[in-house]
Amino acid sequence: MKIRFLLVLSAWLCSTMVQAKDFVWYNGKPIVYSLQRSTSVVVETAARLFENDMQDVTGQRARQGSNSIIQLYQLDHITDDELNQLTKWRVPYMQIITHPDAFWIGVRGKQIVIVGSNGRGAAYGLMDLSRQAGVSPFKEWAGLLPQQRKRLTIDDAQERVEIPSIAYRGVCYPGGDLQKFACLLLRLKGNLISGTDDKELTDAFGFLIEGQQDMATKQKGNKKKRKKQEGHGDLDWNFLPRIDRHDDGYGYLMPTVQQTKAEKPQKNHGHTHKKTQESHGLLYHTDGVQPGLMTRELHRAWDGQTRDTWMAQSNDPALSALQLNLFMDMAWNINGTASDQADRYLNRWLQEQFGRQTGARLVSPMARYYRLSAQWPQKPWEMTAQKDTPFNADELGNELDRYLNECRDTWHSIQERGHDIEPTQAAGFGQLIEYPAAFLYEMAEMTLQAQEARHIGRKESFHHDTDALESAARSVLAYEAILNFPSQWPAADPASRLAKMAAPLLPDTLSRTEISRYGQAIPYKAKLTTDGSIVYNAARYNKATAAQPIPLLGHSMKAVDLQAGGSLEYRFYAREGDILLRIALIPTLPDNGTMQRITVKVDNGQPLLISLNEDTSPQQRAQDVARGQAVRTLELRLTGGNHTLTIAALDPNVIIDQWMIDYDRDRIFYLFPTKGETD
Repeated sequence: MKIRFLLVLSAWLCSTMVQAKDFVWYNGKPIVYSLQRSTSVVVETAARLFENDMQDVTGQRARQGSNSIIQLYQLDHITDDELNQLTKWRVPYMQIITHPDAFWIGVRGKQIVIVGSNGRGAAYGLMDLSRQAGVSPFKEWAGLLPQQRKRLTIDDAQERVEIPSIAYRGVCYPGGDLQKFACLLLRLKGNLISGTDDKELTDAFGFLIEGQQDMATKQKGNKKKRKKQEGHGDLDWNFLPRIDRHDDGYGYLMPTVQQTKAEKPQKNHGHTHKKTQESHGLLYHTDGVQPGLMTRELHRAWDGQTRDTWMAQSNDPALSALQLNLFMDMAWNINGTASDQADRYLNRWLQEQFGRQTGARLVSPMARYYRLSAQWPQKPWEMTAQKDTPFNADELGNELDRYLNECRDTWHSIQERGHDIEPTQAAGFGQLIEYPAAFLYEMAEMTLQAQEARHIGRKESFHHDTDALESAARSVLAYEAILNFPSQWPAADPASRLAKMAAPLLPDTLSRTEISRYGQAIPYKAKLTTDGSIVYNAARYNKATAAQPIPLLGHSMKAVDLQAGGSLEYRFYAREGDILLRIALIPTLPDNGTMQRITVKVDNGQPLLISLNEDTSPQQRAQDVARGQAVRTLELRLTGGNHTLTIAALDPNVIIDQWMIDYDRDRIFYLFPTKGETD
C-alpha cells in the first residue's frame, strides 16, 4: 500500500512539473515570427511595433522569416491550407471565429501560435505577447521603455481565448502626437477613436472613426472590397457609434449613450446613469476618477446592459494612466477585475509597468495619492488659485496644512521610490507616476497657500506680515513649477489648461527678493485632532448585512456598497450632549428615477430617514460630486455611555463612506478627521 502511494505521488509530482514547464521563446538569438500569406494592414502595423518591442526588451530586433518561433494567423483572410494547419494543431479556432477582434494564443510544438478572428484580433494577440514580455501600453505615449531581459518564457500549457466584452472600445483623442496615441490605443485593444479624421493613420491601426460610415459596407454585395477593409471582421460598421458632446462649463460628462446618440452630459464625473432600456453606450471621463469608483460603476453599467460602446475621455492620458488602462481592460474583459478588486488591479498594474519590487513599493504611496486626489475639491482641468476652497485652517488641527503636508509627503515618497527605477524607465516613471503626484501637490500648494495669504494678509500691511508673505511666496513658486511641467515631463500635455490658468490671487504683488526670502519657509506640521468628535470610516463596522466594501473608493478608501435592505452596525462610546451626526455617502446616481434613501437609528430609537437625491439642487449635486462625498446631517441628543448606530439602505445604489458625531454643531470644515483605510 505504501509503495502504491509513493508511485501515485511520484506520478502526480511529475505531471505537475510537466505542467509547470516554461516554453523559452527568447534565449539570446533574435526572435523570428511569421505571418500567414494574406493579412490586414493592422497586422503589419502590430508586427512593426513588435519588432521594436523586442529590440527594447532583448537588444535584438525581431524579424519576419522562416523557422519562426511565433506564427500569426488571421481567420478572415486565411487559406484552406493554413486552416488545415490550425486543425492539425488542434487550435480551437471555432471558439473565436464568430467573435470580431477575438484571439487565441497557445504553444504548439516548438512555436507560439496566435490566431485572430480578424486583423485586429491578430494584432491584439501579438501586442498581448509584447505585454507578457514586459512592454507597457504607454511605451510610446509616455516613453516608458521595458526592462531588458536575457530570457523570455511562457507556460508551455498556456491555452488562452480572449473575446472582447464590449464591441466598440475607444478613447477620445486628446491632442498631441497622434501616431503615439494610436500606438497606445492599439496596445489597449481599442478599435474606436474620435477627435481625428486622419483616415490613413486610423486605417493603418484598424480603428473606426466615431460617427463615420464605412463606405465599403454601403456597396451591397461587394464582399471582396469589404474584406479589404482592414480587419473590420463581422462587426456592423454601416452606422458607427456617434457620441454627441455637451460642454456645460464644468467638465463633467454624462456617461450615457443612447445606442448611437449620447444623452446630454451632466455634472456626474465618474458616475454612470442608465435612463432607459435603449441605452447601450458609455462615455466616461477618466481624469481624477478613483479606481474603486471606476470598477464599481463599470460593472454597474455592464449589469444594466450598457454593452455596445464604451468610450473613455481623458484630457491628459499621462495624468490618468491607470484609470485609462483599467477602463480599456474592463471593456475588453469585464470579468477580469471585479467591482471590489481595484486594489489588486493597482498592485498588478504597477508591477507590470515597473517590475515586482518597485511596483510593490509604489502601491502604498499611489493609494494615498488616489485618496488625496479624490479629496481635492477641484478636478484636474479646473486650475485656479483665485478662489477659496472648503479647507479650514482654523479647524481640527489645521486641516489645510495637514492636507498640504500629506500631498508633499506622498510626492516625496514617490520620488524616493523613483531612485530604484532603471535608467531606461526613468522617463516613463516620471510621466506616469511622478507627474500626477507633482501636479496634485503643486496645485494644492498654489491654491491653499494663496488662500492662506488672502485670509491672514492685508494689502496695507502685507509686505510686513511674515506669515502672509511665506504663504504667498510658496504659492507663487508652486505656480511657476506648474508652468514648467511641459519641459520637465514632455508627454504631459497641460498646455490647454495652462493657457486658462491665472496667477494666484494675492493681497499684493511680490518682488523676486521676497519670493526668494520667504519661499523657503519650513512647512507647519499640523497634527490630526478630532476635537472630541467621534469619527468612523464605513468599513469599520461591527456587523453588516448585504454590504460590500469597495477598495480605493471614497475619502476612507474603502466605502461600503449597500444593497437595498442591507445595513451596517457600529458600537461606540459617547459622552452626553447635543450632537450633529454627519453621514458621508458617495454621490452616485439613481437608475430610472428610483430614490436613494437610508435610515439611521441610534440604539432602539426611531429610524430617521435621509434621502440622497430628494430635494437636492443642481448646485448641491455639483458640490457633492466635486467633493466626492454627499454629506447629510441629523441633529440628535446622546446620553453618556455605550451606543449602537445602525445605517440601513431602503433603496439600491447607496454607498456609505464615513460618519462623524460632532459636539460642535456649527463647526465648518471639509475633511472628516480620520485616516484612510490604506494609510
